[in-house]
Amino acid sequence: MSRTARLALISISILGLGACRAIIGAEESTLVTDGGAGTSAGGNGGTGGAGGTGAVAGQGGSAGGSGDCTEPLTKCGDACINVWGADADNCGWCHHKCLGQPCTDGFCKAVQHAKVIAGPIRNMVLVPGLQSLFFSTSVEIDNAKLAGGGQAFKPIVLGGTAVALAASDKDLFWIWTDSGGLNPALHMASPGTLPGTPQQLAPINPSILLTVGQGICAPYVFWAEDVGAINRIKGTDSPGAPESMLAGAVPARAITNGNGRLYFSAAGNVDSVDCTMPGSPPDPAYKSSGDLREMAFSNEQNRLLMADWAPPGAVISASVDGSQEVDLLATEVGQPVNLFPAGPTVFFANKFSGEVFGVDFQSFDLRHYYPPGIGPVPSALAADGEWLYMAVDNQVLRVPR
Repeated sequence: MSRTARLALISISILGLGACRAIIGAEESTLVTDGGAGTSAGGNGGTGGAGGTGAVAGQGGSAGGSGDCTEPLTKCGDACINVWGADADNCGWCHHKCLGQPCTDGFCKAVQHAKVIAGPIRNMVLVPGLQSLFFSTSVEIDNAKLAGGGQAFKPIVLGGTAVALAASDKDLFWIWTDSGGLNPALHMASPGTLPGTPQQLAPINPSILLTVGQGICAPYVFWAEDVGAINRIKGTDSPGAPESMLAGAVPARAITNGNGRLYFSAAGNVDSVDCTMPGSPPDPAYKSSGDLREMAFSNEQNRLLMADWAPPGAVISASVDGSQEVDLLATEVGQPVNLFPAGPTVFFANKFSGEVFGVDFQSFDLRHYYPPGIGPVPSALAADGEWLYMAVDNQVLRVPR
């Protein structure tokens, strides 16, 4: 089977208030959407859908050999092409152009977009309002413009380490520790506004989980502490005091927010709280016997994304709009890391091999962007409309989407 495959869609229907279930690989998973599950911006659970049975769509055909073509050729328009060869206009899949770079075994050559001296790069974020990438090392937060690279702003000297990095449309937020890994604090900066100097928002307990409020969750910044508490503070020049969202919880493995909810995972389960109401009780959002280690939220698709590390590894997408649907976007992908949704695609890397994938929310086409085993595993991913960016060691590399 070729490396581009259409994966099975798992659609879930609910009868009344019954829980919805699907078998994903070898695990049992449940999207919880009955009363109070918080699938709407106001936190109201969706009502039971019309009666129906869950369905699993059949696997799509192999990309190798299609139409009048024989393997390993693929039908691209009127031509039969080996997309896993060296065709720089059809590299990996039909009409995928390498934009001046060579194609080898179906992969466009990655080009260097930026490089830092004090590597490796630990975290990277895309700041849309500044049209720039920001990436942190052990000593500073550096940056590069999206179009063509090149530094856009002065580096932010940390005097310590940024163990987590996040961004709003124009502002940066990071969890800082001193050189000994002590005295953690939440900091922010507005690089596009002079003087753009860092500001401490609050001292915090140890944490590496940070998410910046989107939509009605703005202007708050949320973080999950190692002791189990989840807090928020305004990400502004006048932040006020931190507020407790949840106290005494099992330490979260991942947090994200969207659609008016703050989502957090512990082992195989995901719960959520209304991001506008500190102290509100959590509601179950997703249950699984798997091992959920990362989450992200796609505002464009209005879907919650989860990386399941339980073998053979999977990327899962769950609706939060009341349609009560769970999609198995990709499976047999090792331990997925660095989830990054951008438009119709979610990008991720294999924690062990370093291979970077993109999978389409609708067609479930799994595409391969960066080959396995050629260097360190990317520490972060980001994408705009034209390029996929990968933080690899002390470089930011890019390949055409």
